[in-house]
Order: sequence, then C-alpha cells, then structure tokens
Amino acid sequence: MSDALAAPKNISPLIRAGRWAFLLAGIYYGHNKLQSLRIQDEPLRKAAIEKATREHHQQLLEKEANNKQGMIDLAKAAGVQVKN
Repeated sequence: MSDALAAPKNISPLIRAGRWAFLLAGIYYGHNKLQSLRIQDEPLRKAAIEKATREHHQQLLEKEANNKQGMIDLAKAAGVQVKN
C-alpha cells in the first residue's frame, strides 16, 4: 500500500528525451511505411474499383432487361398489343 501512495520519482531528463525521441521516430517510421504501402496498393485499389463498377453496370443492364421483359409480359396479360 505504501508504494501506491508514495510520491512519484523524478525520471532522468535523458530518459524522458529518449522516450520522446523514440515516440517521434515511431511516428515518422509509421508515416513513411503507410505512404510506401499506399503506393504499392494503388494499382490493386484501382483494379478493384474498376471491377466493382463493371459488375454494378452489368447488374443494372440485367435489371433493366428484366424490367422491360416484365412490362411486356404484363402488357400481354392485360391484353395490350405490344410493339417490339
């Protein structure tokens, strides 16, 4: 119990400076690593976006074709003559 209530010990200024230096060095390293990974990942990201866009466009075309066929079927069921 006496350790929890004891006054904090003074930490050497050299140790404090070292801690700050390592913290800043880690931030700098992390920033540089992130930038290099972004550069490496850019072609993959662009390819994934293009693929998703193509798939979405294809789904829209299929949906439009299904809707058009559904309207033709509905018109035939209602007895309306359909122009092709």
